[in-house]
Amino acid sequence: MTSGADWLAELLQDEPESVREDLGKIAKKKAEVAGGSGSLPEPAVVVETKALELYTPPAPLSAEIVPARPSGITRAELKEIELRGIEDDILCETSAIIRDVTRFRDIDPDSEAPPPEWIAEHGADEAKKRFRLAKVGWSPKKDAPVGIEVARSVMVGIVKARATEKKGPSTLNVAFVKMTSPFPQFLEMEVEEK
Repeated sequence: MTSGADWLAELLQDEPESVREDLGKIAKKKAEVAGGSGSLPEPAVVVETKALELYTPPAPLSAEIVPARPSGITRAELKEIELRGIEDDILCETSAIIRDVTRFRDIDPDSEAPPPEWIAEHGADEAKKRFRLAKVGWSPKKDAPVGIEVARSVMVGIVKARATEKKGPSTLNVAFVKMTSPFPQFLEMEVEEK
């Protein structure tokens, strides 16, 4: 049977030298207090185990790799660029929906399948999606899905917001002036009694 010190040395061989020395000193002190000799008796194995339980090796470093931001760009500008990208994606999606609804004149309102040229150009799945939206273009406004109205509203909102962005801030200088007018003066007339 190996002694407690040998067992501890084998267990800690991969740890840094300072950690091994510290834990070895702790185990020897506990053994001396418990038994008195320099060698570790069997009860000292429990002490070593406790020392090892108290020691937790450092967790391996793992971090998410975040690309460095370009120099000269602040975090606020970076967030603005990211939000602009999301806004661009939403604008593209809503524009595509509205564009597909306005293609209603390319289909027959009574047909049940997309035109063959749409299938050849866009594939079967995309042609079905476009056909459904184009078919809604033939229905009255009250029967149209709410998604089309939402897409239109979002698209118009983004376009208007971008238009006001380019316009720049418009300052309106308004000054309120309070003027009191004099009481009206009436002509004085003499009235005679009859």
